[in-house]
Amino acid sequence: MLAMGSKAYKIVRDPIHGNIRFSGLFLDLLECPELQRLHNIKQLGFADKVFPGANHTRLEHSLGTYKMASMAGEMLSLPEKERELVECAALLHDIGHGPFSHTLESILRTWFGVDHVDITEQLLMEGGEIFEEGEQRFVDFPSAVELLDEYGVDRKEIVALIRGDSKKEKGYLAQLLNSPIDVDQLDYLLRDGYYTGVAYGTIDVDRFF
Repeated sequence: MLAMGSKAYKIVRDPIHGNIRFSGLFLDLLECPELQRLHNIKQLGFADKVFPGANHTRLEHSLGTYKMASMAGEMLSLPEKERELVECAALLHDIGHGPFSHTLESILRTWFGVDHVDITEQLLMEGGEIFEEGEQRFVDFPSAVELLDEYGVDRKEIVALIRGDSKKEKGYLAQLLNSPIDVDQLDYLLRDGYYTGVAYGTIDVDRFF
């Protein structure tokens, strides 16, 4: 971790987007249990059985989506508060994913009537237990809910952005995460193409941002 003046920050090196900088709220969110859990969830489920290089994780994708949202916010000159909301939604949009990502999503819907977005909403609005019995004692870091509340970020707005149903006057913010070409899709097209070796992910992001 580095410090510039009194402000700590961290730079993560990503093979897709290069350096990604985290500070303040986002530096803290980077260590929250809900996000760190994604270290162990593969982005493409069982795809590595066919594409051996496809071992990238939901965490990597979440960091990349955050970077894309940050670039979009800067390009659009969004007010600081709106940019913070979009970046939070981008970083946390996949925390509800279970093992093997989308591979088992149909089972979630059939057996429990929910999908990963519903679980993400539950984790952000109500909190939730993500640890097995006894694991909590090894984790000494605030949850996403605790951090967002501490920094005064509106959790309802984050969920609305993730779902794509933000208030009408802020619909342009929701489109950054839910539209035919959004920051989520741009990152996973680039990332999945890179790790699988499939050419469909060749996108000139600089033309967008």
